[in-house]
Amino acid sequence: MSTLNTYGDAGFELVLDSTSMQERNTPELDTMVQFAVFVPELVMSHLDVVYLYNCNSCFRIFASKLAYRIFSHIKGSKKLVMVDSLSKFSEYIDPTSLKLPDSTTNFETDPQAMDCTGHTVTEKAIRLPVQISVTSEGVIVTQQDKQQVFGQPTVIKDFYHISTIREGIVSEEKESFFIRLISAQQPLKLVTQDPWPIVRLINQMVSKWQIQQPSRYILERELSPKDVPGTFLNIALYNCGSAHPQVRIAGYSLLCAMKEAFNMQLTGHVVESTHLCIPFNDTGYIAAVSSELAINEPQLTLEFLSEAIASMQKAAMGQKIYCLHYISPWLKNLGRFMNKKEGETTEHDKLLNVLKMLINLTLSEQEISPLLQEHIWCAVGKVNTLLDVVLDLFVKESRSSETVGKKSETLCQTCISLATVNKELVAEKIITRTLKVLRKMHEDLGSKLDLQPSWMDITSLIRMILYLSFDDRLNVIVHAPDILFICLMLLSSGSVVVKASIHSIVINTLQTLASLQQFAQKGDILKGLTLKIVELSHPRANYHFGISDVKSSAGMALQGDAAPDTKFTNPSTSSSSSLSVTSLLIMANHFLEILHIAISEIKEVQWTSQWKELATTFAFEQSCALQSHGFIALASWSRQENVTISTSNVLQILQKFSQVMSHYPEKSILLETILLCLSHYVSHLEHQNILLRHIFWVAIATLELGDSVLYSSAQVLIQECISGLLDQGLADAQPLSELV
Repeated sequence: MSTLNTYGDAGFELVLDSTSMQERNTPELDTMVQFAVFVPELVMSHLDVVYLYNCNSCFRIFASKLAYRIFSHIKGSKKLVMVDSLSKFSEYIDPTSLKLPDSTTNFETDPQAMDCTGHTVTEKAIRLPVQISVTSEGVIVTQQDKQQVFGQPTVIKDFYHISTIREGIVSEEKESFFIRLISAQQPLKLVTQDPWPIVRLINQMVSKWQIQQPSRYILERELSPKDVPGTFLNIALYNCGSAHPQVRIAGYSLLCAMKEAFNMQLTGHVVESTHLCIPFNDTGYIAAVSSELAINEPQLTLEFLSEAIASMQKAAMGQKIYCLHYISPWLKNLGRFMNKKEGETTEHDKLLNVLKMLINLTLSEQEISPLLQEHIWCAVGKVNTLLDVVLDLFVKESRSSETVGKKSETLCQTCISLATVNKELVAEKIITRTLKVLRKMHEDLGSKLDLQPSWMDITSLIRMILYLSFDDRLNVIVHAPDILFICLMLLSSGSVVVKASIHSIVINTLQTLASLQQFAQKGDILKGLTLKIVELSHPRANYHFGISDVKSSAGMALQGDAAPDTKFTNPSTSSSSSLSVTSLLIMANHFLEILHIAISEIKEVQWTSQWKELATTFAFEQSCALQSHGFIALASWSRQENVTISTSNVLQILQKFSQVMSHYPEKSILLETILLCLSHYVSHLEHQNILLRHIFWVAIATLELGDSVLYSSAQVLIQECISGLLDQGLADAQPLSELV
């Protein structure tokens, strides 16, 4: 009011900046009405112009409530000017006199990283055309149709600063995505033709911003009454480790007071007294107190850990190590917050925040990385219910980094820590997740796998598998077929780093099999596996992995610069070289030979059955981009001895061939692999099978297409059909021409 009184006898202009206006900071209607009542009439009479800058949806709703109660005298008048850009502002006010905050101007002055058109979907499912812009500051959604505000057509621009965004998520509809906001219950839904690049960029910026804010894990935390005990407990334990005696005593006194005030179950450790002398190195004592409280007061876990991690980020190095000792006992309690009740997301969101804080802490505190792995992630790895969400967060975090880099390396090392204490479950989760992502690769999104939206997830998972493939952290006795099948699916795909990683996974798997106790004492098996290692390590084999020009695949896989004459390729850059069907079949045969060498000793494992099940799933998965690889895997499987192919198996392939032929010539490669698979199946058909003649004419019809890609495969199939008819002795009774 004192500021306004200075304009009691002089004209003035008012600038209203609504860029950052949100529901949480919108003034109460009654407060605004009371404010308007107290503004002197003389002052209002000297108001020359009101400039409304960056009107957003929140202000539009706010204005509709105030229009007739406060601003009715300026509605539709020349006193109100709508401004939607800094350049337009310069027409009215000198830019040097404007003095808008950086949080406002940065949205417009920062270069746009991405710009596209689309629609925003309201709560009433109404679609409004918008312009979506992503900058380093956040996301701007501009409605293309002007809306009425105070009776004037106005551009509505909604600004979402990167600090207010939790994450971007592509919906199941594929053409729409959600932006989850920290302060809003309902996510923002947007529709655009290709949402994947936008979502990927948003998540990268969110991750980058969070790492750059070491003292904050999402936003300024708002304490509720139930959060107070956990917060105070961290303050007490943290200060008990201070270098100053009086601070240690104050921390101990707070611990005593909390025990009484909150009725904490803490026996034998804390007794309030005066003139205490607490030594500086009391880590063991504090760790014991923390362990007992973690058992007796598990409901304090989330807020306690949030505060403890935030404190640790700001602490000196010695204090960081001290914090680890009293944080570690609480981590086993995190599993109890995984069961998200319907309609209640607060605790689950807090759990995700704690895990994200732990990840950011691990990425930022490289100097104490071994201690973090031991005290934090080995403890987390023992909580089975957490592993799915932890691995999911690892993959999301990896999307914002290079395939080879410090962040990727740290996350993969963290996977090793998880597997060290829970090998079976970690291996199962990662391999199952990888196969699931591979199955979802859609053929309509292109034949090159590294151009698929989910490719960044695949590169992250492959890096994890690579790091776990050494020293049997992938539990190869169970997952050997899965690992080799994944390698076949991704053979010669992606950047040179990914290709080298696939090669290294195969070699590591062979080395692990050879070192298993079951095989180490078996001379024939050990010799067979050793020969396979030599064979697949030879430079000639590099061609099939797409790394002919790489001198050291292991060096390239782990560092990217181990081969000085090989240029590092960003994983987002397409560098796939399409392998021939013949090369894929050669490698599939190699992988199945590896399995056969090993299973001759272990009768209880069903590795070839696992391989067949995976191959069948991928081959007949509708619209899967890896169907051709699946048929190659099936063809290779059918080469083994004592395989019986039923009529139903062949009919299933013929039906698939018919479906794919309707998309000829777009799917000629898939047709080639189906013919190849049929050729292998024909030689194992049951005696006197009537399908041989039909398959013969399918092959003849394929020859008539005159397609160079399909010609040789069709020829081989004809030869196999004729051989089958001759083997059945049917050609003895009548000429072959009449027989078919």
